[in-house]
Amino acid sequence: MDKLYDFDKLFDEKLAAYISQKGKEHTEEEWEDIIPRLYRKFGDTPLKSIGTTPSRYYAEMDKDALIGVLKRHLTEKVSVSDFLTKALEEKDCIEDILPLLESEDEDVVLYAIGFLGDDERAFPKYLSLLASERATEAEKEGAFDRLEEHADEVKEEALFSYRAGVAKETMLELLSKVRTKDDAVYEILLDEFLMHLEDIPKYAGYLASYGDARAIPALLEQIKREEVTFVEFRELKYAIEALGGEYFEERDFTSDPNYQKIQASGTDLFDSFKA
Repeated sequence: MDKLYDFDKLFDEKLAAYISQKGKEHTEEEWEDIIPRLYRKFGDTPLKSIGTTPSRYYAEMDKDALIGVLKRHLTEKVSVSDFLTKALEEKDCIEDILPLLESEDEDVVLYAIGFLGDDERAFPKYLSLLASERATEAEKEGAFDRLEEHADEVKEEALFSYRAGVAKETMLELLSKVRTKDDAVYEILLDEFLMHLEDIPKYAGYLASYGDARAIPALLEQIKREEVTFVEFRELKYAIEALGGEYFEERDFTSDPNYQKIQASGTDLFDSFKA
């Protein structure tokens, strides 16, 4: 079995020695610019141990060999260098990486997500991860992060899964990221909001994210309720304003425990929601 080379570890060792000699010659900010240049130079430096440069070592492999080496790096927990990733990119290994999304090894799946990125060929498998009972939270989060910027492209699939009761909450959040206005999406988000008044912050947030001003009357109806809590009030007010509406009525929340905690802390924990 061929040896796996941990080029990142080797670079780190050489870098540590270099910094110990030259560390005081540069500021921390300067080192942030220098280190990437040193890494690229390292990639083009011939190494006796392999008889070539780290970059050429992988560039000379065919697709099958690259995928085989990648799998070993991931399963044996050896760092995958940028040189290997670059070789995979240059040989257009997308189709070869896609099956890795079905791995039972989280590290393998997360690498595949990072490599495939926003490539639409990965979208069906990302959706499968979101609906999978086997997938880890990290895998699902990685898949969602890739899909949320492309919610419009996967809208129909998300609607189908939602209606089928598959990962409904995740699909609902994904649908809230759709940018083109769609009556089906709007009605689902509004219905879910009205059915979950016990969790107003989450579902009002979905409406705010979707951005359809038709939801303003429903939000105003809820914010006017006397029993609305301080947290719910702030989330509802934010959603109303995010959709272009307004609500100016003053409310007294001095008896609300959450309001009291915020006042006692001396800071408004909801400032981050303000435009």
